[in-house]
Amino acid sequence: MSPPSIVVVFLILFSLNFCHEIEAKRSHLIQIFNQMPQGTSPLTIHCASKNDEFGYRPLPTGQSFSFSFRTNFWATTLFFCRFWWGGKTTAFDVFDALWDIKGYHHTYTYVVNDQGFYVGFRILPIEYRTSSN
Repeated sequence: MSPPSIVVVFLILFSLNFCHEIEAKRSHLIQIFNQMPQGTSPLTIHCASKNDEFGYRPLPTGQSFSFSFRTNFWATTLFFCRFWWGGKTTAFDVFDALWDIKGYHHTYTYVVNDQGFYVGFRILPIEYRTSSN
């Protein structure tokens, strides 16, 4: 094989590996767990982005909703969710690609209870791993 051919093969292999690494780092999981008290008003959620729509979903106490996605090449991916419980409502961004430029967090876990919202980077909160799984 001639030296120019070796260089071309090397560049192709390098670029394929580089593209694979970029894709692997851009995959994310959003999880929302309902820990509202039993017997209270149902929690309803609506999550979306510019390109994806998950609809309105009732989320019974003790249940969860999750979705996964890959960020776009320009790192402008943004997902938001709106939450309704009783007479209360709020909305906020659950993922912004700019939060994770270095690629450290791939899982964003939100736990909703009557005290508020809690966010972490575990696959499942400890309470769910020990009690329901």
